[in-house]
Amino acid sequence: MKRMRFLVLVLVVLAVVYMVATLGERRGARPVPLFPAYKPERAAGIYIKAGERRVALERTPDGWIVPSEDSLPADPRGVDSILDKVAAFSLKDRVSSNPDKRSVYQVDSSGVFVWIVDESGDTTAAFVVGKVGPDYQSSYVREAWGDDVILTPGYLRSMFDRGEMTWQDRLIFDYSPDEITSISVRRGGEEYTLASTDGVEWYFAAPESAACNRSRAARLARLLAHLRCEDFAGRLPLPEAGIAGSDTALSFSTAGGLEHRLVFGSENDDRRVHFTKDDSDVVYLLARSKVDRLLPPRSEMLPEETEAAE
Repeated sequence: MKRMRFLVLVLVVLAVVYMVATLGERRGARPVPLFPAYKPERAAGIYIKAGERRVALERTPDGWIVPSEDSLPADPRGVDSILDKVAAFSLKDRVSSNPDKRSVYQVDSSGVFVWIVDESGDTTAAFVVGKVGPDYQSSYVREAWGDDVILTPGYLRSMFDRGEMTWQDRLIFDYSPDEITSISVRRGGEEYTLASTDGVEWYFAAPESAACNRSRAARLARLLAHLRCEDFAGRLPLPEAGIAGSDTALSFSTAGGLEHRLVFGSENDDRRVHFTKDDSDVVYLLARSKVDRLLPPRSEMLPEETEAAE
């Protein structure tokens, strides 16, 4: 009898040890990725099909471009978001493997199809983005050549399907305003230069040294530092852009010794002005109201009476 009790006790202890060890392994185990061969840093192409829309994003030595949109530079933040999100897809989030439920999750032909290839042209991830999850903060995704459906965090439909919005990079400059040390404006036969050593104490440096409206100069620097275009008109040469021979321009220098120049051309029917950046052949579009803020007449940059008296 005692021997039987001893054996039972041993079995119980062994069972407890096994359960603890198994639980530890489960807790320490890494989530199984939906696409084991996928590596974000090796991605060379992203191809998206949403209804009749087709988008191609491809990596070049100079960065990502949009071959489906005149091979213009792609929005790097949008591309990075896609690459990071796909890396987080995990089988631990699987909600279904039933092919009859594809339409329920809208991961059938109504979904957004996405393929990602590496530098060898091999497909490392292929999936369908379906409808939003029950909490409206997640999305259903199905492996393109399988039946596994996962529910992953984030509203992914808009991440992969931008509708009529472009995938091109709209960012023109990305500086801290205090990095800008001088700004030169030329418009309508008038030309002047503003300068600063600290981003605060702005003054006229040309055609003569004089006080200026420091707050307005600082606002101009802030507008330049994070300038974004509103659309793209194409590539040079583009005669209707009115860039050739234009005497309307803005240039600025940075504390790091960099110099940039924008040349402004004609206005289109939507009151958007064509302009180019000195290191690109892309013709951008910017609203007339914002162009006027970038190219204020010298009279608007004169100090106010209270500021001049300080």
